[in-house]
Formats: sequence, C-alpha cells, structure tokens
Amino acid sequence: MTKYGSLNTELLDKQLDDFLNSCNVKATKDMKVKRAQIIAQLSEIVKRWIKGVALACGSSDPEPNANIFPFGSYVFDVYGPESDIDVLCVGPSYARESDFFETLHKILAEMPNASQIQKIPQAYVPIIKFKFDEIAIDMVYACVGLHTIPQDLDLLNIDSLMKENILDKKTMLSINGYRNTEKIKQIMNQNMENFCIALHSLKLWARNRIVYSNASGFLGGINLALLLCLVCLHNPDASASWLLWKFFTIYSDWTWPSPVKISNEFFSITPHYGGEWEWDPVHNNKNDAVPKIDLMPMITPATPHRSNAANNVCASSLAIMKQEFKIAKATCQSKHSKWGDLWVTSPSMVAWRIWKEINRSIFTDEEFLKEYLIIEVVKGNIPGKWVKIYSKWDKMMEEKWGLKDLVICNIINKQSRRKGVRCREPTPGWLKLNFNGASKGNPSEAGFGTILRNDSGKMITTIMGLMGVATNNKAEICALENGLEMCVNKEVLNILIEGDSQVVLNGVMHCNFIS
Repeated sequence: MTKYGSLNTELLDKQLDDFLNSCNVKATKDMKVKRAQIIAQLSEIVKRWIKGVALACGSSDPEPNANIFPFGSYVFDVYGPESDIDVLCVGPSYARESDFFETLHKILAEMPNASQIQKIPQAYVPIIKFKFDEIAIDMVYACVGLHTIPQDLDLLNIDSLMKENILDKKTMLSINGYRNTEKIKQIMNQNMENFCIALHSLKLWARNRIVYSNASGFLGGINLALLLCLVCLHNPDASASWLLWKFFTIYSDWTWPSPVKISNEFFSITPHYGGEWEWDPVHNNKNDAVPKIDLMPMITPATPHRSNAANNVCASSLAIMKQEFKIAKATCQSKHSKWGDLWVTSPSMVAWRIWKEINRSIFTDEEFLKEYLIIEVVKGNIPGKWVKIYSKWDKMMEEKWGLKDLVICNIINKQSRRKGVRCREPTPGWLKLNFNGASKGNPSEAGFGTILRNDSGKMITTIMGLMGVATNNKAEICALENGLEMCVNKEVLNILIEGDSQVVLNGVMHCNFIS
C-alpha cells in the first residue's frame, strides 16, 4: 500500500475482500438465516408475553402488541460467528419495566433453547442478556406512553411523540441505540456497501490490536461507526480501501478533545426539555459528583439526547489509541505493506486469549480447546519474532504461520496449568496492599477483595464483599477504596499498592477518578 492517488482502488478492494474472507470473520449465508430466524422467534415471544401482561392487568387494549427492533452490528451486516445481536423491545404503557424483568424473564427461563439468562435492571440502560440457540442476545426495553403499539411505530422521527409526552428521558436512553443505528444508515444511504466493508475491517483491526472495548475505555462498534461515518461524509464516493486509508490518516492527526460530530441537526423542541438533552463540552457532566472531561468525544447523531459514545475513555486508553492510529497510518503508507500487515495480531491479544481459555478450562472442567484459539486468537498475521517468544512459554504452542491459518498444538498439560503465582514481598519496612474487583457480566453482580501483607509476605488483614450490580471498573475502584480505608483505620501509611486495573491505577496517579 502507498498513497492512494497512484493506485488502482479496484485492485485494493479486491485484495481487501479476499483477505477478510480468508480470516473467516464474515457472516455466512447459514449464519444470516439463523439470525433472521432468531429475530422472528424473539418477536413472537414478546408478542405472547405482552398478551399475558394485558390479561393480567385487565388492560382494555384490543390488540396487545410489542415490537422488536434489531440494531447495531446485525443491522450493518458487520457481524461474525461470535457476534451478539442487539435488540430493542418496545411495549405499551401498561407493560412496566418490572413486567419485562419478571414475566418475560420467566418465559425465557422456561424455554429449552434459551440459556445463561441474566437480568440487569440497575444498568444505565436496563437489559436482559441471554443466549438463544447459542447466539448471544442483548435485549433492552422501552415502555412508551401509548396504550396500543402500532406495528409500524416510527422511532426515528419522534417530535410528535415527545410533544405528547409519549417518550420520557429514561425511554429515550433505551431507544437511542436503535435510533443511532438507523440515523447512521440514513446518513450513509448512498455508500452503505463500502461503509459496511470498511467498518468490518476496522472491527477486525481494533480486536487484533486490543483496542476494541467501549466498556474498557477503547473503541466499540458504535465508536468505529461514528468515526467512519465522518470520513464517509467527506469522501461520499470513496471505495472501502480508500475509506480505510483516510480513516487512519484523519484520526492519527485528530486534535482530541475536538468532538467528532456527524450531524448538526437541531431538535426543534429541545428548549422545552432543557440543555440536558444535548451534549455540551462544558456542562455535560454537571451532575457528576466529580466533574469529568470528555477526552475523546464522539457525539451520537440522533436527536434529542445526543451524547458522547466514548465517555469511558481515559488518558491512558486515549494515548494507546492515538499510537495505534499512527502505526496503522504508517502501515497504509508503506509501499511494502499488504493488507494482512494492518491486522497484525498483538502479542498481548494471543496471551489474553490463551489466559482466558486456560481459566475457562479450569473453572468449567472442560478440555482446553486449541480450535477455539485458532478461530479467536488469530485473524491477522503473527510475526515470526513473536512466535519465538510464545514458544518459550513452556512450549505452549508451536506454529505454522501463514496468512490463512495458524495451527496451535502441544498446549500445556493440567499440571502446568494449575501452577500458582507467587506474590513478591515489598521492600523491607513497607507493606503491600493488593486489590481486585470483578463483575460477572460488566455490568452485573460484582464483588471485591483486598489483602494487606507485611514485608515477609505474611497476611495482616483482608476484606472482601459483594456490591450488587456494577461494572468491572466500579468493582476495582470499590476494592481499592475499601483497602485504603482499611489501612487508614489501622494507621498504616507506608504501603505499596498493587492491582491489575490500569484504569484505576492511572486514576490514582493522575487523580482523575470517576465517582
């Protein structure tokens, strides 16, 4: 690859498409059929549910109805074998949120093809997460102020619904995912095919470079879609390969925190509801206990309630992403680069996938699946120098490295998998505080633990507990907070703090905690 003005974009597009196909990340025809069938089944389930709710509450609704609206990667057709399906369930005024989490949850729990059902009513956007025919589903609920839900309910043009108080702010939060997806589709109408190819490519890049996780302060699907949408608006007729090159060229030099906005549309009745409906760089966090500056604002396009879709970005994650943008730009401009070089798998990604698979096999007593690693770990190239490093890890794997496949074999045996990790003692005269927190579903049921040891490694005291529904970051912060309070109560000041949360540790060092 090099500067695009002198190259055949048709050839580059063909090479890009061939590469994506070789990585086995696109949805096959069978996958598309299966997901379409699941959407249809979910629609029937919520219609059956709403009829039961209407009957139980004595509603006069002549035709009880609830609608299912898919959104996100499914709508953009940029999903793969492991992707989930985001769906919005819209119900009438008499079907309260409590009905959604109680009676619909009960219906799902009784279905043989539904599993791992988890309700999270305290989440920022309340949600039920579950698997249906082995496909992960994230279902959010919106109770609108209508007694009867029309089959053709329009949630994109909602001025009249807002004026009649049919939608409140809480409902808007639930329907925003769907509305932003539809708004981006509307904006990208003329170049949707190339937009989707480029977006699929960017998701693969972000995963392989370990910058794909909105919850962890990096890039999620909506973030990549918003960033790419702006590139498309400035290059309306560009091919997919050109859009990728322009994407990294633009954002490697972007002056954050200048916001990325793809719509300047003004909501006609915003003044009636106040400024809280629109993102504002100065006042957007006025209700936070500790005001937070948006470091990498990406503003959602659907009005009202345009918000920053990247509000989890912190200083360290921003620095990492800026560096990755520059690396990708340099790769695109190199005359000797191929598409595979853009998706070189980070060594940390391989280590992370192996660590996850080891823990899965230990805690579920299932076999270590090297096939899982072949599919999940490697979707790009693995440089030879990294392979040599991996081979030193007790010969965890041997490789046959090429563009299309990676064979992983000789995985560690059960004895070496269960080796303990020894905590290093602190400097003589000092004590060490180790903390950790975790959430089952991020957000979901969460817990924390902390332990204080002396310089010989002996435990002095420890504390642990459950904290209800919370995110991983909140659990980590709670662990550190309880640990520090424990130290203060014991009048211990000469402590070294050790944890595995980069977000929390950066927050301590730079004093930018989010309350």
